[in-house]
Amino acid sequence: STSSTSAREATIDKEEDEEIKDIKRGIRAQLLSWAKDPGMPLEEQKRMVRQLLAQWHPDKNRHIGPTATRIFQFIQEEVERIVSQ
Repeated sequence: STSSTSAREATIDKEEDEEIKDIKRGIRAQLLSWAKDPGMPLEEQKRMVRQLLAQWHPDKNRHIGPTATRIFQFIQEEVERIVSQ
């Protein structure tokens, strides 16, 4: 039954990975829409990014620790990527 347990865990991991991919896709789209919005002042963009970072901060999401950390880091990386374009 060890193989069925590890298969079940692998399925859960895969589902979590899919969920994280979906979250990242949504965040990337949101960040890009803010960056491309000519009517949105830079200060407002920064404020929205800070809110997003606060929302996903690992300390505020201990119940999903590793996931929150991955998303938090992803947001930081995406912001850097978008800013450097």
